[in-house]
Amino acid sequence: MDWIKPAIASGIFLAVIAIVLFDWIHLTIVSLLGAIVLVFLRIISVEDAVQSVSENYSTFVLLFGVMVIVRSLELPVTLLPQGLQNKTIDVLPLSSF
Repeated sequence: MDWIKPAIASGIFLAVIAIVLFDWIHLTIVSLLGAIVLVFLRIISVEDAVQSVSENYSTFVLLFGVMVIVRSLELPVTLLPQGLQNKTIDVLPLSSF
């Protein structure tokens, strides 16, 4: 029965990744909900969660920096020309094959 907690944790992790991948709910909300579910189901204790966060801030600094860079490089739709706002661009048209 030692495999149940890792299996549940892996399932929650994969569910969070799938929700983020398909952009159903915002990344921050989904990740916090995943952590809350892990604590609520007693997969990880609150003390262990706080200790793992407080031991190493470098991961959070890296993720924060990447998020800032990605958000700053996004082109707002309002800056695009009016004709391109609702259109997609085919990089490799499939009709040519």
